[in-house]
Amino acid sequence: MPPRSRYLIANPIYDGVFKALLAELDLARAFLSVILGLEVVSLRFASQEVAPKTPVPSASDPPGSASPGALRLDFCAVIRTAAGFCHQVLIELQKSRLSGDILRFRRYLAERYTTLEEVLRDDGSIRPEPLPILCIYLMGFEIDPRLPVVTRVERRYVDAISGEEVPLTGNHHPGWVEGLTHNAWFVQIPRIRGRGKDRTPLERLLSIFDQHIQVEGDAHRLDYPAADGKLKADQLLQRVLRRLHQLQTDPDMERIMSAEDVFELEQKRIHEDLTRELRLQLAEERMQREESDRGREEEQRRREESERIRIEAEREIARLRKLLQDRDES
Repeated sequence: MPPRSRYLIANPIYDGVFKALLAELDLARAFLSVILGLEVVSLRFASQEVAPKTPVPSASDPPGSASPGALRLDFCAVIRTAAGFCHQVLIELQKSRLSGDILRFRRYLAERYTTLEEVLRDDGSIRPEPLPILCIYLMGFEIDPRLPVVTRVERRYVDAISGEEVPLTGNHHPGWVEGLTHNAWFVQIPRIRGRGKDRTPLERLLSIFDQHIQVEGDAHRLDYPAADGKLKADQLLQRVLRRLHQLQTDPDMERIMSAEDVFELEQKRIHEDLTRELRLQLAEERMQREESDRGREEEQRRREESERIRIEAEREIARLRKLLQDRDES
């Protein structure tokens, strides 16, 4: 690490940078442990074995997947709970700079629900099974102002009759329930700001995403303040910063970030064009509705006028008949 008061790091908001950061599994294991608030005992990239009737990815595909503006990394992990029990799980990590369509996130998650991992059973046999899933979403946009920087959404086992929480002990949770539900973590990157000395390990780690310290005129780099005291003692943060500092000098990474910039600009242009077309379409439909409403109102007025004339005519006929009847009688 350069001996200076401030130093440059590659901006991990870029998918290429973040994927390169977590390519080292030991670093990824420590990173995920802090995000989850659980000890990740072991970690490997998840397999691509897929249940029947689901397309099987090519064997040449790298672990995880990425498309411009969205990154997905899948890990198979053994985690240790606060009670000291170990569980094998899938960790689905998705990061996106663009808000996009929520269906994309659901589609990625659905794919993981169809995958199988080799699990060591109590009898010593190894069988492919669907594992419980933990989901982490790193959002480069604000999803809801009511939510904090990091939101953990957890499940609880509750007796629906008594309303009491069901205490689960032991090293095994109900497989059916665990296999069909999942916990999730949501990080709102735009709300990350600062790296105070007294902050938690999670806050310190997430400070690498602070977009408020971008180098002026260069979104590819962050001007990160040098560490001291508790920050300097945070070994994981220092490892992450060293790796990001290396990446900011990598010409290949510079090209990757530039390609992401081009894609984002193109997506914004497409979004603006679609928004403009949608507004024009809505305005035209509104005019058509107003014209239709005016036509219906005019038709209603004509019907009402016709009914008024009919009633007046009937009254006049009745009056004339009455006059004739009176005259005849006289």
